[in-house]
Amino acid sequence: MSADSERVYTIPLGKVLLSPNNRRAMRAINMIREFARRHMKVEDIRIDENLSHQIWSRGIKKPPRKIRVRMSRTDTGHILVSPYTLGSEPVADAPPDAPADDADETLKDAYTEDVPDYAELVDEKSGDSADSPDAPADTATSDPEPAPKTAEPAPEAAEPATSDPEPAPKTAEPAKDAPKTEQETPKADSKAQEKKD
Repeated sequence: MSADSERVYTIPLGKVLLSPNNRRAMRAINMIREFARRHMKVEDIRIDENLSHQIWSRGIKKPPRKIRVRMSRTDTGHILVSPYTLGSEPVADAPPDAPADDADETLKDAYTEDVPDYAELVDEKSGDSADSPDAPADTATSDPEPAPKTAEPAPEAAEPATSDPEPAPKTAEPAKDAPKTEQETPKADSKAQEKKD
């Protein structure tokens, strides 16, 4: 076993999908524990609360397919599995004797040297300067009011269009009580002639 007290792993959780829908997030937590036991060679595994929230964030049915974790050995001998964050790794490009704070300050100075402050940009665009004593106190009164818009009157519509058009006038239908004519029932006439014969 190596002397490393901290390791970073990407744990594949794709086989979680083989579990039933209502047990997938719990199975993902168990798979992380199994992975930690196999790689860190310790039985006492603790899952960080943030990692648990990350697994359960999409619900029990849809845990992530893979997850990047940091496994660190604590003083009591158990393994703490926590989510991996990019900012926690040391910078490989910095020289080993230079403190990290100085490197950050030099990079920040190099990038922000020629970039004006956001507040200065806003002041330049509005034409007002907070430092100038002759700046108007109320900027709303100094702005010209927009000219009123003249709109052409809309032609009056007779009636607004509706989604239900009026039904067409009904054609004259024969009354139900009225006797049927020969044109309406040709079959009945042919049957009556057959009976006479």
